[in-house]
Amino acid sequence: MEKMGIFEEERRIYQTEYLSKVFQVECSIFVRSSSSESGVLLSSVKLPYRRYPSHVYLFALLLTFIGLSMRTAAGRIRTLFGISKFSHSTISRDTDRMNTEITRLSAWQPEESEMGHEAQNELPQPRPGALRQALRGTTAGSPSHGLLTTCTAPKFWRKPRPGLCECLFRLLTPMLQTIEYGNRLVFAFGQRFGRLLL
Repeated sequence: MEKMGIFEEERRIYQTEYLSKVFQVECSIFVRSSSSESGVLLSSVKLPYRRYPSHVYLFALLLTFIGLSMRTAAGRIRTLFGISKFSHSTISRDTDRMNTEITRLSAWQPEESEMGHEAQNELPQPRPGALRQALRGTTAGSPSHGLLTTCTAPKFWRKPRPGLCECLFRLLTPMLQTIEYGNRLVFAFGQRFGRLLL
């Protein structure tokens, strides 16, 4: 594609922190031949202005929907994914962001055909013991013993968000079995609606 002039030789490089390591994600820059406009071919794992992989943010939301406070969920996320900073205010902002998409999210049922495929170089998974610890005190059963999960509407939201908890719970629950499902969800949402989910 570079030889065809679709991609530039230069790459946009982003940093992401995950499992106590800092990774670099290289994204190709493409140019439209009909104009001088250019853009970046983004990874659904690492989005601009997001320091951590997409599934980290979505899993934090899920933890608040199955019984943890935002502060507790943020602490569990830091431990589970080995990241230095992750705040309850990040979860709050993400909740606000998702609420602006409530109409699309409520009506959307992702199909397997639009979910993309698992890449060969997926990020490593957290240890199963760390995942069990992250789920402690929630309505989720241990992943190895099947999922006994119910949605618990967060008690301390600053403003009402009718339907958001239920529709996101439905979309995010598969992450309890495969955490990186969240990245595929971001990809599918972008494909369907032409917008970033996060």
